[in-house]
Amino acid sequence: MSENRYTFPKEQRLCSKRRIDALFGAGKGGFVYPIRYVALREAASSSEVSLLISVPKRHHKRAHTRNLLKRRLREAYRLHKEPLREEVSRQGERLSLALLYTTDRVADYALIETTVCKILETLLAEYRH
Repeated sequence: MSENRYTFPKEQRLCSKRRIDALFGAGKGGFVYPIRYVALREAASSSEVSLLISVPKRHHKRAHTRNLLKRRLREAYRLHKEPLREEVSRQGERLSLALLYTTDRVADYALIETTVCKILETLLAEYRH
C-alpha cells in the first residue's frame, strides 16, 4: 500500500514556456466559479501532472491579495491531487493543468477547495472514460 504524499514540489509546477504555450494553444478547459481551468493530455515517457496557477493583476491590484488567492489554490490542489495523479500515471500520460482565478472578489478557502475538487473530479472522470 502506497502512502499519499501531500506535498507540492518544484517538479510538479508547470514552468516551461514551451509547455505553457502548448497548454493554452491546444488545451481544453472549462469554468467552475470562480476558477477557469485548461488541461492538456500528452503522451510522454514519464507520466506526471504539472500545475500552473494564475491570479491576474487586472482583478487584484495588491500583491498580498494575489498571493493569498494563489496560496489557497495551491493548498486545495495539494490536498486533493492524489487520485488524479495515480490515474495519469496508470494511463502513462502527462497532464498539464492551469487554474486561473477569474473574479474580482476574494473567495474564502471553502469555496476554492470545493471548486478545485470539482475540477479534479471532472478531469478524473475524463481519464477514466
